[in-house]
Amino acid sequence: MYPELKDAYGRTKGLLIGGVIHGAWHFPAIILFGFEYGKNYIGAPLLGLVVFCYIW
Repeated sequence: MYPELKDAYGRTKGLLIGGVIHGAWHFPAIILFGFEYGKNYIGAPLLGLVVFCYIW
C-alpha cells in the first residue's frame, strides 16, 4: 500500500494516510477484544486507540 500512497501523495502524506488506514483497520479489535493492550488499564479501551496511533 505504501508505494502506491507515496507515488500519489508523496512520502510524508503517504505515511500519514497509511497510518490512518492501518489504525482504523485495528480499532474494532482494540475496542472489542483488547487487542495489543488488553482491557485492564486506565482509560481502556479508548486510550488504547490513541496510543496505537501515536506509536505507529
